[in-house]
Amino acid sequence: MRLQTRITDIDSSHIESMDYVWFDAEERWRLKRKGALRVTFQNGARYIYEDVPYLVMMNIAADESPGQAFNDLVKAMEYKYYKEGNDA
Repeated sequence: MRLQTRITDIDSSHIESMDYVWFDAEERWRLKRKGALRVTFQNGARYIYEDVPYLVMMNIAADESPGQAFNDLVKAMEYKYYKEGNDA
């Protein structure tokens, strides 16, 4: 079973929305477990970041500066990622 959480009301000049996907129903109730984070940026680009803890997404969404929080909590941690729709 695949479960998904979507956050669209983000006050950011860089991030439009974030989706988080668990591929196992049990994972949803273990918030420190990991899943896939999809970030849609204001320019329309979408990236998938793998094995990101759910609480990271929630911290980004709640931060005063979601763009800076994203840089600190995702980009700086060097999670494996790929651009959605990129066949390369």
